[in-house]
Amino acid sequence: MTDTGIPVAAVVTGAGVHDSQVAIPLEKITSSRITFCYSAMDKGYDAQTIRDFCKWMGHVPIIDFKKKRNGEKPELDPAKKERYKIRTTVERSNSNIKDWLLPDKLCLRSGKCIDYIILLSVVLLAVQRLFSNGFIPLT
Repeated sequence: MTDTGIPVAAVVTGAGVHDSQVAIPLEKITSSRITFCYSAMDKGYDAQTIRDFCKWMGHVPIIDFKKKRNGEKPELDPAKKERYKIRTTVERSNSNIKDWLLPDKLCLRSGKCIDYIILLSVVLLAVQRLFSNGFIPLT
């Protein structure tokens, strides 16, 4: 997502695939589509491999830290902490997809049909954000 909530890249995975497993492929896809400086991710992506890849791509990784086994949690520096607040845009966009753009139940046998419906909802969100941000005039 951009800072204004416009989806740039999406991947549909099975329920058993952790989000962090597609972080690097999504970083590559997004980099091929737009130029950006920051990669803001929640603590589910807290892995040195992901941080190193973001740096290698020329992006500043802003990834929240998980609590360590001793109960301590490293803090982001103040500038990164401020920039991390933009993550709420992503969370609101994900919520918008789940609450308004996807049906309550998907009773289909084909994974391709499910992928289609989910990705169509991402496209609909993109159109909605483009209109609401004034990128596409209503007249």
